[in-house]
Amino acid sequence: MVCLWAAPARAFAEPSAWNRGSTENLLRTAGVAGLSKTAESGRTAPWIVSLEGPDGARVRAVFKHMDRPRPSPMAASWRYEIAAYKLADLLGLDIIPPTVERPVQGVRGALQIFVEDSLSLRDRERLGLPCPDETAFHQALDEIRVFELLTGDACGDKDDTLIHKPTWKVCRVDFSEAFPADPALDEACPLERCPRRLYERLLRTARSMVESRLKPYLSDSEINSLCERKKRVVARLQRLMAEKGERAVLF
Repeated sequence: MVCLWAAPARAFAEPSAWNRGSTENLLRTAGVAGLSKTAESGRTAPWIVSLEGPDGARVRAVFKHMDRPRPSPMAASWRYEIAAYKLADLLGLDIIPPTVERPVQGVRGALQIFVEDSLSLRDRERLGLPCPDETAFHQALDEIRVFELLTGDACGDKDDTLIHKPTWKVCRVDFSEAFPADPALDEACPLERCPRRLYERLLRTARSMVESRLKPYLSDSEINSLCERKKRVVARLQRLMAEKGERAVLF
């Protein structure tokens, strides 16, 4: 399930008009028309940035600038946001809003397109909103759950799993505390199914590929733990396939 990014801008009026390349370019090159340093929410005090494109159209983005990497006991860094986005791209996943590294007002950080007209998974459950395609919706959540296990981030995070209301596309935000040096998987995380294409990508993804994409943002120990988690996720999926059959696990 593809996550689409709606924006109140002339150049990108419809969600279908967005694509990763053009959105990344906009984030890198658009001028800063305004910003709010009063965080709407979150522990990392993000800024909300208004960007103005060459045609005068404006979009919003979230800027993460905190840089407190490990071994800090309260690790949180914009570098982990970039690492998560690049890992998702390496695995062929489109579950994180387009994110780039750039400075804003002389401060370097991760700038991510704001997911307009969305609600959290927690709010969807609280409101009891019916989903137009339950199968596709739950498959999207299965895909995100695999990625949460890989990154070592909070599994099943209902506040950071967002739903684009007009289309019911699903995405995941906020990986500023991801990539722990501990390779253990959350045994309570209910991993039950996985997209076949993601499983095959996991099998083909070598450590050298991970290093080439993520080395600027993760330490050696964080990369070691990520690669070990990948092995354990694959092993868990293979155990499930042995117990239930491949068709019951891969879709």
